[in-house]
Amino acid sequence: MRGMDDFQIAVIGSRDEVSLLRLTGIRKYVVFDEDDRALREKLRTAFSELTGDPSVGLILVPDEWMDFVRDMARKLRAGKRVRTVVIEYPARYREEKQDIRRYYSRLTRSLIGFNVEI
Repeated sequence: MRGMDDFQIAVIGSRDEVSLLRLTGIRKYVVFDEDDRALREKLRTAFSELTGDPSVGLILVPDEWMDFVRDMARKLRAGKRVRTVVIEYPARYREEKQDIRRYYSRLTRSLIGFNVEI
């Protein structure tokens, strides 16, 4: 059985997002231009390649792009042997005020199936 140290983290995002996350030691990444007309198709292809890579255990996807691959992530989670976890992260700073507590509560519930309050 493989240990957690055997898996890598992969990130999908814009150049700025990926550059910042690479500072944490992430070595697998895919960079896309937000204005690319073929973003949806390219993102789905990259997501499929990363989920098929046995060395990847965690894939980070910007929340703004998650709708492009949400069906693929659901199918992955529904599998009997889930070995890759997909997490959407908040992309860039936004003008609107967001209730951070509600955001992370919703995120936690989607990942583990129940709410956790501290």
